[in-house]
Amino acid sequence: MSTGQLWRLTAIEYGILVFASVALAVVASCTSIVSLFLSTIRLGRCDESWIYSGRVCEEWKPWPSSVGWLIYLLLSVSFALLPAVMVKFAPGASMSGIPELRSFFQGFDAFSTFKPMTLIVKLLGVGLIAASGLYLGLEAPLVHISAIATSILLSHLPISEAKRRDLILASASAGIAVAFSAPLGGVMFAVEAFTPSKDVIWKCFVCSMLAIITLRSIVAPSSSLGGLVLPETGLFRVHFDRIWQGVEIIPFACLGVMGGLYGALVPIIANRTIPYVEKRPLWAVTLVASVTALLCFLNPISRIPATDLVSALFAECKVEDESSLFCKDSRAGGLVYTFILSAVLAPISFTLPVPSGILFPAIVIGSLGGRIVGLVMQSVLERLPVVLSTSFCPDESQHCITPGVYAVVGAACFITGVTRLTISSVVLMMEMTGALTFVLPVMIGAIVAKWVNDICGDTCTIYSSWQSSKSIPALPDYSEIIPDFLATEIMIPIEKCLVIRNSPLEYRSLTNCRYQSVPVLDENDKYMDLVSAKTGNSEPTLVFNPQTSLILILNTISKIGLRVVVLCTDDVFVGLITRSDLVKFLESTKISKTVSTTISADDFEIDSE
Repeated sequence: MSTGQLWRLTAIEYGILVFASVALAVVASCTSIVSLFLSTIRLGRCDESWIYSGRVCEEWKPWPSSVGWLIYLLLSVSFALLPAVMVKFAPGASMSGIPELRSFFQGFDAFSTFKPMTLIVKLLGVGLIAASGLYLGLEAPLVHISAIATSILLSHLPISEAKRRDLILASASAGIAVAFSAPLGGVMFAVEAFTPSKDVIWKCFVCSMLAIITLRSIVAPSSSLGGLVLPETGLFRVHFDRIWQGVEIIPFACLGVMGGLYGALVPIIANRTIPYVEKRPLWAVTLVASVTALLCFLNPISRIPATDLVSALFAECKVEDESSLFCKDSRAGGLVYTFILSAVLAPISFTLPVPSGILFPAIVIGSLGGRIVGLVMQSVLERLPVVLSTSFCPDESQHCITPGVYAVVGAACFITGVTRLTISSVVLMMEMTGALTFVLPVMIGAIVAKWVNDICGDTCTIYSSWQSSKSIPALPDYSEIIPDFLATEIMIPIEKCLVIRNSPLEYRSLTNCRYQSVPVLDENDKYMDLVSAKTGNSEPTLVFNPQTSLILILNTISKIGLRVVVLCTDDVFVGLITRSDLVKFLESTKISKTVSTTISADDFEIDSE
């Protein structure tokens, strides 16, 4: 390929990333508007215009109390059931899509993950799910949508499979960025969840930045920068006048313990719920949506839209404005009710076959728990003797406790507990709130949550539960040192491999075979190339000696994202090792703690056995 062609191809690749990022921002803004409209009509109508929501309409009228609960219930169930029906036509659109992407970035092929129908169902379903009131988020579907769109655009470019994976990974980071208005958070999520190379991190940053600029030029403009209209930065921008006291490290650590324990319980609840959901998925969606709607309707706090609820929970209570929402412990009962309700229903909702995310529900649950702890601390301080309260508050004020700070710390703790991602959680909370003064409490809570989750002993996360339920292959996590096995002990020897002798006629006979990759040898069995059995293009791989340690091969495959490694002795082909071989071997030796690594032959790669 000439230099001019290379530059032209690079320009096209970046053009696709730019287009995908801008398109994702437009989709996110439209989804937000549609979900807000559908969510508010469950509670009433606006006489000014039906396009207004209840928060901006001056002539807002709720539905009559006699039928209000019924309208709320029917609309909530309808909004949840419709995406579940659509998923029947595109099974790859169910749940978050993150486990499929993680498997794809590890080198497995997941064809149903990037189908156009999956994109259509995801686009139509994500707004309805947000409006249904289920404790599910939008961030993971947005990541999946961006990845699918980029994959479709790249399908006609003459690029390698490794380059295609890198570009899809870069565009996927924009999903988190637009969901939380946090470009750095999107990059860090991609780094922790998908472990990209250094070159891809730069592309992730470009995609996240472009997506945020586009989003802020569409949604709620409030300031101008160089002619470009931008809103105020931060999804939940807060400003805390008070500083935190050293003794507050104890309740911050307690929030970390709560987040870690909850993160350990979520996959347990999900694993026990999945079998019942798989038997009758539509009935399960109807039941969970009905129970959620009825229980939420009983409590005014539970009916508040999730974004408004989190904003109120993060807000600081000033002395002159104690009548603000959640600023006195008189509402503690409603907060406890909503906290228990969301904590119980969220893991169950995660298992439903609808487009869903996990991060925002964790933020809601964590901010509720943090606000409750903050109100308890505030109440305890008010009842302490003057001597003790003065030592706790140097300014002799009983208002040195800020419940909003506890809500921010709690949100970070529960994100970490559920996803086991520490750096991403801290960066997301700092970008969303702008509370840089409290970065240390947030870090303390996130670290404690991760420690508690690790102490629980099981590395299973909610993503692992999804992976198990959908039979998604992935390289298992291993926590023990692998015994000193050699590559020869698990390789597929040349006698069992399907090979070609660089013959065009022989290659044409392979176009309909079920194998992913086929080695090309000369007449003396010397290795020449590894080609795709479907396209004939060269496949990325590395050549190892058969006496190489399995630990080295496993680390190489995991970090580089190879599907197959070739084993040769003095350039003579001896055998090969696929990812599937490693998965089966690690399972058989009981090293893996992954819930399931069953491989679906319809969607994923097939062993060359």
